[in-house]
Amino acid sequence: MPNHHTIVLRSGLGYVRERTALAHGIGHSELGHCDDRCVNEREADNFAADNMISPKEFDYAIRRSSNLATISRELRVTRRLLDAYLHWEY
Repeated sequence: MPNHHTIVLRSGLGYVRERTALAHGIGHSELGHCDDRCVNEREADNFAADNMISPKEFDYAIRRSSNLATISRELRVTRRLLDAYLHWEY
């Protein structure tokens, strides 16, 4: 809710989804988004991925497994955010 400087999270999301949603919302705020156009959603995902996924931890996780679901669980992010990170970084 940009007009109120408020990020609203649904209850019952679980740890990974909640922290991802919060980072995504912070991305919208930091990037000055006022709507949910597709480009803004991608930018907010990229912001969240860049701030939540450590390159060092990602390198360690990908050496241990090539399964993206396993890697996202190990990094404690959603698969969508991992996909954003992969597109952002590579």
